[in-house]
Amino acid sequence: MKYAMPLLLICLFFTACDTTTSGTLTNCVVTISLDTEHGVPGDEVSASGTPFSTTYDSLISFNGVTADVTDVTRNDCSLCDSCREEAACAPCGTCLPCLLQCDACEENISFLVPDVPTGSTTVTLINAFGTSTPAPFEIDRHPITTASTGETGR
Repeated sequence: MKYAMPLLLICLFFTACDTTTSGTLTNCVVTISLDTEHGVPGDEVSASGTPFSTTYDSLISFNGVTADVTDVTRNDCSLCDSCREEAACAPCGTCLPCLLQCDACEENISFLVPDVPTGSTTVTLINAFGTSTPAPFEIDRHPITTASTGETGR
C-alpha cells in the first residue's frame, strides 16, 4: 500500500497528454448582397460579398432553415490571396499592400430557396470566416400546379 501513491504518480506521468495550442479562429465581417429580394421555394438565388470560401464549408440559412448551396465562385482572386499571404495580412479586412490585386476579386454564392412559409424572412451566410448580417428576403406565394394541365400559376 505504501507504494501505491508513487506508482499512481508514475502512471499519471506516463499517460499525461501533450498539450498544444492551436491558432485562433478568424472571425471576419462577412457581407452578402442578394441579387433578388424575393422568390419561391426552389428558386436559385445568387449573392455577392466577401470573404467567401468554398461550397463545402458555406451554409446559407433562411431563419434557421438550411438552403442547398449550389456553387461558390471566386473570380480573379488568386493574385489577391497570394499577395495577402506574402504581406502577412489577415484573411479579411483591408490589406493596404494588396489593394490593387484585391480590387479585381469577385466572390459569389448560389443557393436554392428552401421550402419555408410564405412571408418575410432573412438570409444568412455562415462560412469559415464568420457569419454575415442577415439580409431581408420575401418568400412569395408558393406556385400552384393545376392537376389537369400540369401548368404552374401564382
